[in-house]
Amino acid sequence: MKKRDFNLFCVLGLVAISMIVTQGAEAVTNIPNGVTILSPPQANDNILFQSPEPGGTLAVQFGHTFVGNIDTQAPNVGTLELIGSLDGSVGLTHPIRNINAISSSMITGSAATQSIIVIDVNLLVQNGLTLPANSMITINLSPGPGITVTGANTFVGPLVLTYLNLSGILKEGIYPIIDAQSGTTDAADQIKLMGFPAMYTYTPLNSNGSVSLKSTLHPKLGGAANVLSPLINIAASNPGSDIATVILALQSLPSTDAVIDAVLQFAPPVDGALTRMSFNSAKQFQQLWSLHMTNGRCVYAQCDEDYYLLDENGEYVNQDGITLREVQEECDSSVYCDSVLNRWEVWADGFGLWGHQNSKQGFNGYRAHLYGGMLAAQGPITQELSAGFGGGYAQTHVQRDHNNHSTIGAYNATVYLSYNPTHWYLDAAFSFDYNHYHDLRHIKFPGIDRTAKADYNGLQYTGLLAGGYRFYGWCAIFTPLASLQYSRLNVDNYHEHGAKDLDLHVKSQDYNFLESSLGLKIARPIQTDNGAIIPEVHALWLYDFYHDAMHLKGNLSGAAKEGTFIANGPGMARNRGDVGVGITFITCYDLGLEFVYNYEFSKRWHASEGLIKISQRF
Repeated sequence: MKKRDFNLFCVLGLVAISMIVTQGAEAVTNIPNGVTILSPPQANDNILFQSPEPGGTLAVQFGHTFVGNIDTQAPNVGTLELIGSLDGSVGLTHPIRNINAISSSMITGSAATQSIIVIDVNLLVQNGLTLPANSMITINLSPGPGITVTGANTFVGPLVLTYLNLSGILKEGIYPIIDAQSGTTDAADQIKLMGFPAMYTYTPLNSNGSVSLKSTLHPKLGGAANVLSPLINIAASNPGSDIATVILALQSLPSTDAVIDAVLQFAPPVDGALTRMSFNSAKQFQQLWSLHMTNGRCVYAQCDEDYYLLDENGEYVNQDGITLREVQEECDSSVYCDSVLNRWEVWADGFGLWGHQNSKQGFNGYRAHLYGGMLAAQGPITQELSAGFGGGYAQTHVQRDHNNHSTIGAYNATVYLSYNPTHWYLDAAFSFDYNHYHDLRHIKFPGIDRTAKADYNGLQYTGLLAGGYRFYGWCAIFTPLASLQYSRLNVDNYHEHGAKDLDLHVKSQDYNFLESSLGLKIARPIQTDNGAIIPEVHALWLYDFYHDAMHLKGNLSGAAKEGTFIANGPGMARNRGDVGVGITFITCYDLGLEFVYNYEFSKRWHASEGLIKISQRF
C-alpha cells in the first residue's frame, strides 16, 4: 500500500470512530422542563429529565412498552405516566419526581421516585423500589395492593400516604399498599397519613418492605357505628345504589363530628323517645287518680249547716261540741279520719309534661311535650271500697335536631278499684292505650337532602298497684307511698317513604316496663268559711327494673338482603327522682279543684309535669 493510501485509510477510520462515539453520546432523549413527550410516537431510548423542577413528562400510551432507562439531572425532577409499561429502570442517578400509574402497569427494572400515584390500579416493579425521605404515595384503598415489588422495597421515613377516592367504598379491614419480598421493616411509626375519610381510624403496618393500613370505624362514633356499619356493607355490595351515594358523601365529610352528625340523621329513631313517652303517657293517666286517692275520703269541707249547727251563743258547733271557729283556728278534725265518706264522684282533668333528654351513648338528645286529659267516674261498692272507670286522650310531640320530630297520639281507657279505710289504702288499676305514631326524619348534609316519613300504630297494656299508710299528727297527714306499675308496649311494623333507598322498613317491636316508686307525701288540711284548702309536698324514688332499650330490626328500601340491620338505642335510666307540690280546694258544695306540679329527674333526663283536676262528689 502506498503511503498516501495508508494515510487516507487512517483518516477515514478516525472519522468512523468519531461518528460511533458521537452517536453513542447522543443515544439519550432529553426532556426539558414543562415538555410532555408521548410514546409512541417517541421511539425507544434512554430518557433524561432536565432541571429545574418539576421537569418534563414521558407518557407511555396504552398497550405500548417503552424500552429504555429513565433518569434525571437532579432529585425530584420529571414525571413518568404509565398507561402502558416500561422495559427499563427509573431513577438510576436520582429519584424522579413522580410515577403516575394511570392503568395497571409494569416496570421491569428498579425504580426510585419521590412520589407514586396508583388509583384503583396496580404497579408492578420487578427489580426493587426505593422511596427517599418524605416520599408520597397517593392511593385509593382496595383489596389488592397498589404496588407490587419483586425484590426489596426500601423507604426512608417519613413515608406519606395520601388518600384519593374516586368511587370506592371504604370498609373496616386491612388494605395492602405495597407488597414486597423484602426491605424496610418495623418503620410503621414513620408512615404518615393525609386526606383519609374521617369516619375511620387507621393503623399503619410495615414488615419486610410491605406496607398496609388497617381501618376501623372511629370509636368516637359510639352508638352511631351500630347503624353505620351495616350501611357500609350494603353500599359495598350495591355500588350503584342510592345508599352507596350516601356512603360516598359521608366519606367526603371533613371531620368525625361531621360524620356523626350526618349518620344520626338517617339512623333509625332508637333514642328512646318512643318508649319513654309512650310509658309516660300511660303513666300520666294512672297518676291522675292514684295521687288523688292518697288524701283519703275523710278530707272534706266542714262548712255545711247539717254538720255545724248554730247554738244559743251564735256559733256553729258540731255534734262533738267543737265550734267551726275552733276548727278553723286549730286542727281540722277530719284530718284524723274518724270516719270514711264514700260517695259517687265524677272528675275531669288536664295535664302536661315538658321533658328533655340529654345526649347519651352517642345518641343526640330530644325535647318532649305531652298534653292530655281524662274524664272519669267512680262510685261506692262498700263503705271502704269503690270502683271507677275513665277515658282520655294524650298527644306527645318529640323534637330532635335537624328539624326531626315524632308525634304520639294515645287513646286511653282505664278501670280501677280503691280500698280506702281510715289509715291505709290500696289501689289497683288496668288501662289500655291505642297509640298512633307519626315520624319525620330530615336527612341533610353535603350531597344529600331528603325527608323520610312514617305512620304506624301500637297497643299498650298497663297494670298498677299503689298503696300507702296515713299517719295523723300536728294537724297534718303523713303518708308513706309505694307503687308498682307494669306496661307492655307492642308497636306495629312500618314502612317509611320519601327518602329513596334510605327509607326504613322496620319490623314490629315489643317493650316491657316495670317501675316501682317509694316516697312520702305530707298534706295539711285547712278549713275556711268557703271550704277546705289542702296544700301538700311529696317526694318519690322511681326505679326501672327492665331498663329496656329500643331495638329495631329492619332493612333499607332498595337494598339487598345485606340491608337487614339491628339497631339498639340507650336504655332508660334505672333510678330517677320525683319531687312536687300541690294544692287542693274543696268547696262547701263538694266541688274540688286540684293543682299539682312535679319535677322528675335523673342524670340525663329531666321533666316538669303539671296537673289541673276538677271533681264533684254526690
